[in-house]
Amino acid sequence: MSLYSSLPHNISQSLTKFGGSLFIGNKTRDSGGGHTSIPANEMVSSLPLQMALYFNVFFFPFWWVSEVTMLQLKYSMLPGYYQWLLLAAVIILTLIECVRLFLGYLGNLQEKVSALK
Repeated sequence: MSLYSSLPHNISQSLTKFGGSLFIGNKTRDSGGGHTSIPANEMVSSLPLQMALYFNVFFFPFWWVSEVTMLQLKYSMLPGYYQWLLLAAVIILTLIECVRLFLGYLGNLQEKVSALK
């Protein structure tokens, strides 16, 4: 059974084979392609993921300011229930994005794979 998976063994193997055929550079422990163990000094963090997280952290404040500005401009023209819906959506999306970026950094830079799942 896979080291980090809580899925049944046959589903985990099927997903691993599918991922191995879809993504060429799959270097997970359960891929079965000769990579039985990762040496203790090998980095398992992902540079493309780190770059995406970096740019996302940089552009997130711009997205947030533009979203709040648009919400402020159209807020008075909307019905009451839609005002609350949009306000709740912006708050929830902001919280989710902050948590996602934090867990992405935690999982990638500190190599805590379980935080990325």
